[in-house]
Amino acid sequence: MDQQKPSVGRVVHYYGHPGQKEPWAAFVTKVHGDFCINVAGFNDGGTQFSQSSATYSEEPSVSCRWVWPPRV
Repeated sequence: MDQQKPSVGRVVHYYGHPGQKEPWAAFVTKVHGDFCINVAGFNDGGTQFSQSSATYSEEPSVSCRWVWPPRV
């Protein structure tokens, strides 16, 4: 992970299942550590979701993972 640290209110990209191609927009709602957070957000259909203990991972085979959005 780059130098960023998760904090409540930050936006992350969330992937709910292995191999998911497009991320869902999510907000950090609780920080458990540098790599483990709770999120709430919206899937690609606009339905709200929440997930406890999402883990930072850039590996596509991992479910319930989050990454930082790319800088543009």
